[in-house]
Amino acid sequence: MTFPRISLAVTLACAPLLAQSNAIPGMDINLYGVGDAAGGPSVSGANATDVGSMLTHGMCNNGSNHENWPTTSGSTLLTGHPMIAFLVTRESNGRMVQVSKASTGVKHSRVTYNLGSSVCGTCQSGPSNTFRIGCYDAYSTGFNGDRYNLAPSSEINPWLGTWDPVGSYFDRGDPAVGGAAATDGVQSLTFSQINAFDSVKNRITVAKTELAQSGTFYGQAHLVWEGEPLANRGDNQRSCQLSFSGSGSSWSVSYQGNQLGGTVLGQWTGATVNEGHNG
Repeated sequence: MTFPRISLAVTLACAPLLAQSNAIPGMDINLYGVGDAAGGPSVSGANATDVGSMLTHGMCNNGSNHENWPTTSGSTLLTGHPMIAFLVTRESNGRMVQVSKASTGVKHSRVTYNLGSSVCGTCQSGPSNTFRIGCYDAYSTGFNGDRYNLAPSSEINPWLGTWDPVGSYFDRGDPAVGGAAATDGVQSLTFSQINAFDSVKNRITVAKTELAQSGTFYGQAHLVWEGEPLANRGDNQRSCQLSFSGSGSSWSVSYQGNQLGGTVLGQWTGATVNEGHNG
């Protein structure tokens, strides 16, 4: 069987190519673990049609800077923190398809812990509210699945890694508040609203009909941080193999290994992946 050649490229016709305008020299964050970091994957719940789950992830500061990491104070929304997107794919019959829904939220990491680990080298001391050189942060499914910090991926500019808190999902709340409170940069999404959600909403959401089909499932985490130079983003994605099982409201997901750095498309048997980008 011949597998197609995948080409990821952006072509701008009749216009000059623009370099990344906000690149921070020396910034290099590495997503070093997914699925097995900080406790492994779990299912957060299921409803009549969908299963909600979450992945773990760990990341290192491999760069030469203590990177600015604004820590949210109270309910005032800040920008400049790392954000982690998630998806699930299924490989079957020679194809790889994304099976997680667009409603899957992005994790906004609004607090840094600067843990020490030989994985990242020596965790250095440095200013507060920064991700320090050689340090790592690891997030369990409980942290990543907390809906207080999950928002739509459509709000993020993936080229610059920027996100505007004013008028965002957190700012508006769910259901959305009215008047000036929806655009004042103060979090309107409350725990009382979240407690009214079912156990699937905003988490990695996969339809049960997709999970019922045979194939091999993979989960991917993708780190985005404002200012990281494009040339240093090759280690911002990581995937692992997952196994889903269950029925009705009782489901489980287990980590099967097969860690792979880079796009989850690298897990596609027999495929060649080329990447083109605006230099």
